[in-house]
Amino acid sequence: MLQETSIPSFNLQSAMAASFMPHSTTTSMAEPAPSTNRLAQNDSYRMPVYSVKSFGVPASSISDTDMISPEIRQNIITGKDVNLNSLLIPNYEILVKKKTSENDDRLMRNLSLDEFIIAFGRFKRIMCSAFPSRGEELELYLAHIVETANIWPYKFFEYHRMFSAKCATMLLQHNLKIDWSKGDFELRQKICAGSKVNSCSFCSSTLHTSAMCRMKTSNQHAKSIANSSKGSDSLGRDIVWHEGRC
Repeated sequence: MLQETSIPSFNLQSAMAASFMPHSTTTSMAEPAPSTNRLAQNDSYRMPVYSVKSFGVPASSISDTDMISPEIRQNIITGKDVNLNSLLIPNYEILVKKKTSENDDRLMRNLSLDEFIIAFGRFKRIMCSAFPSRGEELELYLAHIVETANIWPYKFFEYHRMFSAKCATMLLQHNLKIDWSKGDFELRQKICAGSKVNSCSFCSSTLHTSAMCRMKTSNQHAKSIANSSKGSDSLGRDIVWHEGRC
């Protein structure tokens, strides 16, 4: 079961206090110089802490970080329904006025598969910072969404939104944690049935794209023969004959 989990809240004052330690004034024994690569105490947020000789942590020493506001991070690890669009907007904050009256168009659009993968990757990293055991479960769910997007490219994001809302509702109202790894095939069928299917334009198969179809080569060959019989070359250009020569 997901439990209420708080995430650390830091500011410039706390970072300065942790990074810049005052020199010792004792003269009896020189203390060893502070390490220039010490790690913070909090294992969930392990960041290098540098000595007083520097002006802070070099930006190049920290790998890419997810710029997600504390409120959205808290919503993720407590199991609330989170709009993935907000994870693509750096440090997006859910203001009170936007909760009640204004609609942000950026939150209303359907994400492409590439955008979904980026946003869900951030969602997964934040969730796994509190619940590491959910890593495999969320990876399997992502594979399920990619499979859905390959067949129903215009409906997969709507399916995800409905599934996420269902999981949050079951958790909030019934204290039930849904297994994300399996998705919800019944819900997917209800949402995607009747919508346009991404199929091969040559044989209508959903197992491969048109570029990978074996019938593509045979169709091109037949078209080439047809063009030749009409007095055209393989590139579709007219064949002009002069004194028996082309």
